[in-house]
Formats: sequence, C-alpha cells, structure tokens
Amino acid sequence: MALATVTNTSGAAFAAGDLPGPLAQFAIASAGNVVTGISKADLLEGEDKGSPVWKQLDRLIQTGQITIAVASPGTGDTPATTLVSMLDEMDSL
Repeated sequence: MALATVTNTSGAAFAAGDLPGPLAQFAIASAGNVVTGISKADLLEGEDKGSPVWKQLDRLIQTGQITIAVASPGTGDTPATTLVSMLDEMDSL
C-alpha cells in the first residue's frame, strides 16, 4: 500500500462518487486534496473489463483534473513519478 495525496486541479468540486476506484468515497473541493492509501489491487480493479482504475486516474491526470503525489512503498517520502511507476514499485515489494 502506498500513501497518495490527490489534489483537485479541475476548477470545480468533485462529489463523492465522481472519481474512480478508491477515491470514489471522497468529495474533494476545488483546489482541495485528500490523502489516502492506495494498493496495487485498487489500481488494477476493472482490468478484466479493459478499464483499470489506474488508466482512469491517468486520464484525469493527463487532462489536468487531478494530480497525485505518491510515496513509493518502502522508500519513505520519495514520490513515484507516475501511476505506472507506482505499480512497478509495488511489484518490487
């Protein structure tokens, strides 16, 4: 499990249920953030249907709606640069 800080950069508030996967439980105000644990299983959810959570989150990052800073597992506060690098870090545990 990795600790992730998710920041809303969309200019509008996200209601609970607006974001995919483990973030669906959170409402995030415009320019607000939330810190939560995210596991590899969380990111791979939906992969069997061709739409894993990590791809949905990556799309939100690429369109400038959110940013995610992730502390890589086992390395303290060294941020993973992408969700893919976060998955790679989790594989190395």
